[in-house]
Amino acid sequence: MNITPEQAYKAFDILARLAGADRTEEHVFVRRLLEDRGPFVEYRFRGLLGTGGKFKINENRDVPYVDTYHELLTPERQAVIDRTNEALAQLFAPAAKPVFG
Repeated sequence: MNITPEQAYKAFDILARLAGADRTEEHVFVRRLLEDRGPFVEYRFRGLLGTGGKFKINENRDVPYVDTYHELLTPERQAVIDRTNEALAQLFAPAAKPVFG
């Protein structure tokens, strides 16, 4: 997945606003997303998701997402995950493809 600098900064803003990521980590996060990497990225940001809070890019999925360790999951954390993943899906949604009829 190719990520633009603008998307990387917006993704971190989503993590900070919705999932409690520490804003002092923004530049590390952005650099990690923009550096040359393989098809998988895992960035541990913790925040409201506890020590297992992670931002992930997995080429088997359409858009980046967040999750946490199963054993740390609570209803409150699931709500944070759902809201954050919804915002990330909107940010990274594939461009609409033209329909020819």
